[in-house]
Amino acid sequence: MIDMDENNKNDSAKNVEKESTNEIACKNTESRTQEILNTAPINTQVIIQELTQKLDQAKSKTPRDEFKDPTEEFFVDSSNILNIDADLLAKYCRELDTERILLVNSFDVGVLSAFPSTILEKGQLKVAEHRILFFKGNNLKREDLNIEALVKEQIGKEKPILVIIQIFDSGAQYFLDSLLNADDQNYINNIKNALKTEKRILLFLIEHKLFSKRFKEKKGDFSFQLKYIDFLPYVLTNYHYSCNELKMIQDEINQQRKQNLWGNTDAEFYDQVIKYLKNHELNEQVESRKDKNAFLKKAKVVDAAILFKIEEPIISVLIYTSTFFPGVSYYEFEKITYLLLGMKKTYILEKIIKTNEQGEKQLVEIPTEALLKEQFRNQADKILTECCIEISRGTNGTRIMNFSTADLRNEMKAHLEDKYFSFLTEHFRIIQDSSLFFDLNASTELIENSINLFIEMFKSDPDRNGKDWFFRVVAALSQGIAVDVEDTNNEFELLEQILLHLVRKEKIDRLVFDRLADLLREMLNYSRLKGMVEAFLEQLISAGQHSITLRLVLELTQRLRFAPHFNQLYWLKQLLNRGNEETRDKAYEALRREAQQNNLRIYDFLKEIKLWLPEPDRPIEKYSMSNGYALQFLIDYAFLSIANINIDNYGDWPSKYPLFENMDEKSAPEKFEILVSWLFHPGMKYLENEDLNINIFLIIGNIFANWLFILHGPEENFLSSELQSIFSALIEKILEISNKKQQRKLVDAWRYEIEAILKEITKSNDKNIKEKRELNYRRNFIRFLVKKFKEIENKKKSKED
Repeated sequence: MIDMDENNKNDSAKNVEKESTNEIACKNTESRTQEILNTAPINTQVIIQELTQKLDQAKSKTPRDEFKDPTEEFFVDSSNILNIDADLLAKYCRELDTERILLVNSFDVGVLSAFPSTILEKGQLKVAEHRILFFKGNNLKREDLNIEALVKEQIGKEKPILVIIQIFDSGAQYFLDSLLNADDQNYINNIKNALKTEKRILLFLIEHKLFSKRFKEKKGDFSFQLKYIDFLPYVLTNYHYSCNELKMIQDEINQQRKQNLWGNTDAEFYDQVIKYLKNHELNEQVESRKDKNAFLKKAKVVDAAILFKIEEPIISVLIYTSTFFPGVSYYEFEKITYLLLGMKKTYILEKIIKTNEQGEKQLVEIPTEALLKEQFRNQADKILTECCIEISRGTNGTRIMNFSTADLRNEMKAHLEDKYFSFLTEHFRIIQDSSLFFDLNASTELIENSINLFIEMFKSDPDRNGKDWFFRVVAALSQGIAVDVEDTNNEFELLEQILLHLVRKEKIDRLVFDRLADLLREMLNYSRLKGMVEAFLEQLISAGQHSITLRLVLELTQRLRFAPHFNQLYWLKQLLNRGNEETRDKAYEALRREAQQNNLRIYDFLKEIKLWLPEPDRPIEKYSMSNGYALQFLIDYAFLSIANINIDNYGDWPSKYPLFENMDEKSAPEKFEILVSWLFHPGMKYLENEDLNINIFLIIGNIFANWLFILHGPEENFLSSELQSIFSALIEKILEISNKKQQRKLVDAWRYEIEAILKEITKSNDKNIKEKRELNYRRNFIRFLVKKFKEIENKKKSKED
């Protein structure tokens, strides 16, 4: 309890109306740093003026941009309800209520779309509001959308709230990476605790093919509740099967699946069922499989070696396209085919009527030159049938292209890789030298297939898997820039040539960065290709005289921050040490933003940055750029985080302040060790500026006072026993780590602040009563703080004696 002066008791905090931090801020100034300090409750104009230049030098930024709710209202569709057993539905609702997060996946997006309405219509989930997040439009471009944002930021208006997150395609890859990256149990617990505090439930709807691929990459146990919903009953119901028919055909299909009569994988099974349903052939197909031996004998077996004819360019191109670009639309299939056929020509025998020397008319055949793509266009249906390629309807109604039998693609891929690698290399180079990968209108299927093709070619060509070859691929990806690495012996000149060409063509934009990041992300999953990615980024940074290369690295690291096997902090550190001033500013801003987006595991993040601090005995003149940035980082983060917590939340426990959130008596000493040892690092004098008469202890003292004020709060009442213990633990850690001289300077800084506040109160008569009360209370809090500090210091001395 704060010991208030008798004259000030009437001005106690419980009589002071709480107001937002901005309302009690001092005068606004043009300085960004001053804006930050103005929002810090203990600071006054006097101290602000003395700290502004120092913190500007420390590259503090303005408080983070206001988070914009990415969700929209979700409306229950009573006509689209899944037939889920009541007991199972009740179990799902209980898990949502207790775990706060549930992941649902299915092969069919219709099943996923119907699940929220089913839960809300037929379940016992009690929420006041339900909203949904779609990854489309502006949401695709937002780098602040990740799992922590949905846990911590303001979503909706009511509580409790259900937030539905729809992840149906790779456009949500960045977010999905952040979800799968949540693999530390402490972090998972922090997420769940925060959701309980916010009275928020997250329901993820994830398309199975997308999730299963990423889940395999994770190579470990998943930390959240995961439920798979069978698509078969839902799609059969949608195709008007009655209850009795549905049960009979479902039982029959499941029995046949056990005999491997519906493909080798779940994905193949789903694709076959949907295709036969759309063609109204499902009953016939089920019936044909009842006699297993007869079905297998009748089933057409296509020999990949016989089907592929290298001497027939149209057939070979069509098979190549179907093998490496499955599931693309007919339009894109045709586009790829025409690209690969190019301007190649053939001779056809054209029949004409000709008059001979005797004057008789005869039908003769003469060789005529024709484009191969024209020949294909005129006979497309016939040639596609010969190649066992069929046109079917995709899930969205689009006409898509695939082999007619489920196993043929894998067999053909193996055959081509085994027998015709030169053919594959030739056609791959045509693809990579085209604008296909950067086509603005390219479908998700086309981009995913392109990336898979690049990865396969990278892995299968070890002789050319070096950095120079990768630069050639980057050039080729970028709208067909044909740069031969053998034209120059200087790799930096090559880089400059490629990247400046991109700039002139205005191709270094969001699309290029996103596509390149997608490609690099996939490469990181393979040990050999991971080395290529690292070598590529390293060479880009080494070419530091070209600012565009550094921008490329920075853009890519931002997009890969949640990717498996990618250490974003390592590359940001490289940019701080080796970049120019503009690049360092952007890299440091990225570092600051990363910290704000890692509130729930901020101490793990701080531990990594603390490793950048210089050795205590290292001479200042030998500090690296990252040494200096690391020293200032905690100061910047402290003021930014203080500015972003509302004074109404001071004294709350559990605390809403990120450095105290998820803290308890057991973990407090270890966490305070990180903070206090950082602020008392001998290198902090590096941030001082004698010419400006700036004392780093004014800054450190102000930070500690703010932290302790956040813990104690503006109320006069006793703290809870746990909070009292944590409040004291911070002071005890300060006394443990600092020396006598530092302790005196710290107390002097607090006393200086007491006097500064008094001057601020008395120098002007135009302050309103609220401001004066608030300033008065703060002055008394710091007086209490000095007294408490001395009290704990004396107890410590007594124990030592």
